[in-house]
Amino acid sequence: MHLQKRFSDQELEQIVEEATIYMCACPGQVAVQLRSLRELHRYQSKCEIEPGNDREVHRTIGEATMRAHVLMEAVCSGTPVLASRIAGNVGMLGADYAGYFEPGNAAQLATLLREARATQTQPSGLLAQLAAQCALRAPLFAPTAEQQALLNLVQSLHHPH
Repeated sequence: MHLQKRFSDQELEQIVEEATIYMCACPGQVAVQLRSLRELHRYQSKCEIEPGNDREVHRTIGEATMRAHVLMEAVCSGTPVLASRIAGNVGMLGADYAGYFEPGNAAQLATLLREARATQTQPSGLLAQLAAQCALRAPLFAPTAEQQALLNLVQSLHHPH
């Protein structure tokens, strides 16, 4: 499995270093989160080939990490996304995201692509709508937000309603 990267590790490091000169640390926090996903992917890839490990489990985790990385890089860089309506994507983009197509439905994907192209210069077109929705979701990928969500989950498991 090859992890495609929009930003190099060096570029992410530079973002983290330069984040301290800005009033907002969000770009640096997003870069830290992307580096963490990359490290998880590297770790899973190593586990996948070690004897005695369940390769299918590690392959599945590695693939999910790759998909999350790609989606997170796009959302955090302001790139609109078209995505299949699967649980992981819905969890990251929200249930009301306008860029979903049903898994395996090529006709639905083609319709979205045609609409995106036809309305690409319109302020209310599909690309503008998706970019706005992505901008609203990007802060959720900050490490502090991820940590708080994990703490909330752990607390809910210890104290069920």
